[in-house]
Amino acid sequence: MKYEIIRHISKIKEWNSVSIQFNEVKWYNGKPKYDLRKWEDGEPKKGITLEREDLETLYIALGRELGYEQHDKKETEEIPFINNSVEENVEELMDYRNFIVYGAYEDCMKKGHNCQDITVIVPYYYNGKVKEIKLPARKCKTCKKYYISNYQYNTLMKKGRILCQIVSKKEYEEYSKEQEAGGLSEQSILKIVGYTVNSNDDYSDDYRHNVLKYAIAEEIFTKEKAIRHISWLIKLNENKSNMEESVKKWRSDRDYLRGYNEKNHYMEYINLFATKNIITLKLFEISL
Repeated sequence: MKYEIIRHISKIKEWNSVSIQFNEVKWYNGKPKYDLRKWEDGEPKKGITLEREDLETLYIALGRELGYEQHDKKETEEIPFINNSVEENVEELMDYRNFIVYGAYEDCMKKGHNCQDITVIVPYYYNGKVKEIKLPARKCKTCKKYYISNYQYNTLMKKGRILCQIVSKKEYEEYSKEQEAGGLSEQSILKIVGYTVNSNDDYSDDYRHNVLKYAIAEEIFTKEKAIRHISWLIKLNENKSNMEESVKKWRSDRDYLRGYNEKNHYMEYINLFATKNIITLKLFEISL
């Protein structure tokens, strides 16, 4: 049996010449995987291999079983025993042009795509400010998208409103089909950039307006297209009693866009933040 132990992580139990070990092991010519196995006289016996995503799920389950609630509460984004080093310490700042897919962490690797482990810098909105969090991720250079695990996704969603496109594998496949059919609908685009009048989210007028400003400034869609689509939503729902609050918000947003001067705002934007490296993030700090 051909194998290579990349990293000894922990010897869980040992008696005589037998031990149960948790290692990172490369089997045959495959890629390294986490490995929980019985060893006897230095030779591997029965055991299991785990992908990172499987390990993260197990980590959370064990924490809950043992009563370690800090698994859900702690601020760290890392699992203590996982090697999160990335090649050449590559870091990339995410925005609405980037797709981060959670789950399906190994999909592109299995297809033989050109992948690289990197660190993504994800902006999020919390308590009136834009902040950043760094997460280990996998970049597929073939598909031009990024992957994070379910554990990283759950960590991220507790931070606040995420200011980039994070979707499940199923949602990304639906998005791809829309593109193949001739492009995304206005509704899909607005949803992707984080625009919603959903009462469960209860975003303020200022927040929704700044999302729209950002999308227009970044040329994700035009002002005219946004107004046209919001007007269609109003017409479609204005006679529905259960949509009164949503229609009220749409009218507010449409009125705001009608009075919004893209050129003046852009110049104000540049004048205020020309010295900043991350101009796009600063837009969200205006009047929030």
